[in-house]
Amino acid sequence: MTRKRQRIICVVEGDGERSAVPTIIDRMLARLRRGRRIFADPERILCAHNGDRITQPFDAKRQLGIEYYVARAVRERPAAVVVIVDAEERCVARTAAREPPLGPELLGRARAVAGDIPVAVVVANRMFEAWFLADFHSFRSRGVLPAGARFQHWRTPEAVGGCKGWLEAALGVKYRETVDQGRLAAAVSLPLRRHMRARAPSFRKLYCEIERISRSRARAQRGGA
Repeated sequence: MTRKRQRIICVVEGDGERSAVPTIIDRMLARLRRGRRIFADPERILCAHNGDRITQPFDAKRQLGIEYYVARAVRERPAAVVVIVDAEERCVARTAAREPPLGPELLGRARAVAGDIPVAVVVANRMFEAWFLADFHSFRSRGVLPAGARFQHWRTPEAVGGCKGWLEAALGVKYRETVDQGRLAAAVSLPLRRHMRARAPSFRKLYCEIERISRSRARAQRGGA
């Protein structure tokens, strides 16, 4: 008997991530040899259109808060829910104010409404585009970026602001999220590569969460066989 593939529902903040995030997750699952059992559903993505709508306190009437989006996702009984939000300057401000880290706080709020559905929260530091900049030299050597592209912060892309501007400068043309994110997501190196582990810790975090989810679902399937 062939098992039906289980789906992951993703919560993202921008339209460009509608295609980029499922692409990255499915490539990770393929690397983990789990792609035949579980996948990121590109038809069921929940897009907040603004990261603040995910991080703000819960308000169901105004469709605010991570609780709102996770609750919508779990109604469809997915294998898991994955939330990706840009840190931007939020984490820097919270550290300066000696406030708790954003990621654990959002995860706790998400779990409170997820019930028995596994949930992961990944805060891209500082922006989703930093993950592409972490792969700068590989992109350039493979022709994803022009041969003359330059980026002076390639060792620490998650530590600098203005990632979209840096990426546009490297591309040499206007950066279009809804076009370029999907294309770059299909080309980015997986975090098993040393430079991705070192330069993009939040991307590594996503990989670890996908690995955790895939193993958990595999165990659940074996137990239910």
